[in-house]
Amino acid sequence: MNLNLKEKYFSLPKLQFDAIDSIDYTSLACDYIIKIDIGVYYEKIKDDYREILSVEEVEKALKFRSIDDANRFICTRYGIRNILSFFMNISPKSIVFQLGFNNKPYLEGIEFNITHCADLVIFAISKNPIGIDIEFCKKDFDFNGITAITFTKPELKLLKNGPYANQTFYWLWTRKEALLKATGEGLIDQINEISVLKDQAVRFTKTYNFYSFKVSDDYIGCMASSSLKSIRCFNYT
Repeated sequence: MNLNLKEKYFSLPKLQFDAIDSIDYTSLACDYIIKIDIGVYYEKIKDDYREILSVEEVEKALKFRSIDDANRFICTRYGIRNILSFFMNISPKSIVFQLGFNNKPYLEGIEFNITHCADLVIFAISKNPIGIDIEFCKKDFDFNGITAITFTKPELKLLKNGPYANQTFYWLWTRKEALLKATGEGLIDQINEISVLKDQAVRFTKTYNFYSFKVSDDYIGCMASSSLKSIRCFNYT
């Protein structure tokens, strides 16, 4: 079993992103993964984002001490407003986000989730509950201090008994975080009681399917979806 799981990580699909102009906004027949390159995207929207973002969002952007954090926030909010507006056929500025369980934002009729890492922002869009996480694989990251409170005993065994511990850590971690984002729980104290070794996990009687992937050799991610739909990936520019 361990060998197969190790091989599963190294056979993860590397996402191929199509141009955004080929997306079908009239249908949610599949799940969508949509990527934004923050540096490129911010240069495109920096002069007009105030026309789309809410007053509260603009004020929040101005409070960031870090320019990188502010630009990431602006690109995230501007991007998700525009993407959702196309699916819902409404203006991006008119979108009013609702807060669900544990303050997870949502809109009636469409589910979405957001993750960001370094210079990337990635959105997951679906008709069903969905969560996504992406992490930069730091080769020198010492995770030994958190494994006992993070992973189940079989997961710890997998992590320990192989030469690819670093990659396995991120494979497991992104699956757990994607699942808990899909349910709206966020990180919880009992995360080491949740097993993600299989391709499905049940949470609150709902089954979630894991789709682990690479964006590049340095980034690993996972989407947890309560549907069994096909997945399409797009680069939003």
